[in-house]
Amino acid sequence: MTKRTHIRTITMLLALVLGTARVVCAQVDEPCGCMTSVRDLIHYNIQEIDKGIISNHKVLYLEGYQCGTPVYLDSAVVKGGKAKFKSKHPVEKGVYYLTYEKGGTPVRDIFLNVSNPSLTSLASGVGFEKIGNNYCDPGYYVMKYANMYDEILHRTSATTSVDTFRRIIETYSDSPGYSLEQIYLYDNALSAYLSVLQENPQLTIPQSIYDYVISKLNLSNPLIWNSKSSIHPFISKYLTDNQIYNTEYLISTIDSLLAGCCRSGFLATYLFNAYWATGEPAYDPILLHLYDKYNLPCCLGDRARVAKRKMDVVRKLAPGAQIPELTAYDIDGKQHSTNEIHTKYTILWFWDPDCDHCQEMTPVLHDLYQKHADELDFEVFAVEVNDDYDRWKAFSEKHGLSDWINLSTSMGETSVDYIEYFDIVTTPVILLIDNEKDHTIIARQMTLDEIVRSMMR
Repeated sequence: MTKRTHIRTITMLLALVLGTARVVCAQVDEPCGCMTSVRDLIHYNIQEIDKGIISNHKVLYLEGYQCGTPVYLDSAVVKGGKAKFKSKHPVEKGVYYLTYEKGGTPVRDIFLNVSNPSLTSLASGVGFEKIGNNYCDPGYYVMKYANMYDEILHRTSATTSVDTFRRIIETYSDSPGYSLEQIYLYDNALSAYLSVLQENPQLTIPQSIYDYVISKLNLSNPLIWNSKSSIHPFISKYLTDNQIYNTEYLISTIDSLLAGCCRSGFLATYLFNAYWATGEPAYDPILLHLYDKYNLPCCLGDRARVAKRKMDVVRKLAPGAQIPELTAYDIDGKQHSTNEIHTKYTILWFWDPDCDHCQEMTPVLHDLYQKHADELDFEVFAVEVNDDYDRWKAFSEKHGLSDWINLSTSMGETSVDYIEYFDIVTTPVILLIDNEKDHTIIARQMTLDEIVRSMMR
């Protein structure tokens, strides 16, 4: 089966599923899309629509999505072909689904887009309904956007040129102002876009395409965040996988994005988890910003305690934090302390002679030290953290590292547990310290070029 045929087969199956979805359309009164409670609204729909389907089951579960992540909402005991949910919690516009097992396979999709269940109208068997100015035909849109999916997938310039990407989108967009149609449109377009990136890891999302997509989405519409959409991974991929380490730009972009969202807590949590998953220390300031500004301890659930411990570590290693006195021993058994360094800057270098990247970068840093230490007024406080005395000694002698402060945890007790204090998961770890400002951290995990630029300011 060809790739094109495979995609169309999946698309047609999806169309059949969506075609049986219960689509509810009416005027929304609340500014953020909050509706009546789960108990009132969903109970109305279930007992009137699905009693024949659920009669053979004892329990029915209602689940949904927050930024594409499945979430549990409520459960109902089935009696006499009716399922009565218990929760009085208000629900928002969004795509929800019923399942017979918690976390199980969806058996019925429900589009909620109303504030008054008395205005409910059901979709016909072909998945089509028109109420006033609201028009919803999921199956039609899925089939229509299959062609757009193919075009983006097979036209290379669509992922690199905002003009090409925009032309394709506009070709297939009949009514971009209608929220549900807009979500289907961009869901399919960005799904194709992400497929191209997955097959071509060297490609990144240009800022121009990201800006275009964000400008076209109504971020205040909760349907975007309460659904399973490619919009969410597209946003997180741009912000975490685009080799952008300019934290000021990223924080500004994130704040602008969240300011337009109806439920910023959902997206802030989603981005927090995405940045955490990268394991990239350069993103730690962004983690801390999200955690503090958007009150994430209230949103992280079971992960809140682990996140707090992580943020405590990040906070003490953030720019402006003061490091304690650090000590370790050299190859002659002599103790050295960071408090004895009198240069303007100190580069802390935690490394492992068994680490390939350390083997590559340590001589590069040493060459920088030999050429520019006096000019830029810095010292290197290098600590081997793997307790591998023989490898450390051999590597140090081979590369002549005795002219900087060359230390190893294998030589004696240190003032702190370096691996724990500096959250060393992989090596090397590098920090730039300002000795004239009480040994405060300027930055962590900078490139050597960035370190030089910082010291030259």
